[in-house]
Amino acid sequence: MATLNATNLKHASSGSNNIVLASDGSTTISNLSNAGKILQIVQGYKKDHFSSASNDVEITGLNVTITQTASNSKLLISSSIYYGVSGRSLIGFTLYDGSTEITAVNSTAGTTDNYFMVQHVHTSSTTNQTYSVFNVTNTFLYDGFGDTNAHTIKVYADTNDSSTFYIGRRAHSDDYSAPSHITVMEVAA
Repeated sequence: MATLNATNLKHASSGSNNIVLASDGSTTISNLSNAGKILQIVQGYKKDHFSSASNDVEITGLNVTITQTASNSKLLISSSIYYGVSGRSLIGFTLYDGSTEITAVNSTAGTTDNYFMVQHVHTSSTTNQTYSVFNVTNTFLYDGFGDTNAHTIKVYADTNDSSTFYIGRRAHSDDYSAPSHITVMEVAA
């Protein structure tokens, strides 16, 4: 850490770009030029349709592969999913690194269904449900993988009954389509 004085401050402001300074509350100043900086952004964008009646199934094509540039980086993960469902059902979405879930919720409520995003739509009838479309969105800061290897983050979906879910469209028909996405930003520690 450097001690700030008038000479150092003048030198830093006259010819140096993008300098960020932080104080520890005394006279000690440190340069934090990379902390919080976005190092890279990757995005998976799904424009086609996908459907399944299975539980815990990977949504094909809704994934990204990222290789952290620093092992101590964090990842800001955001996803928005447009979908329909054939019955009056709960639908939940989870994120995986390969085959390992990274968004498990540690619930104390006694439930075994833990999701990154969840929506339970209970319309007045199954017909109303099949004509409806929904969108769920969430963002969270993940501690990262602790390495600089390639990792593929995948989105999985799950329903709590025998309903079929439809990604990118409503259940009734394939009109009223919209894309879904997953975006991952590497944030410098």
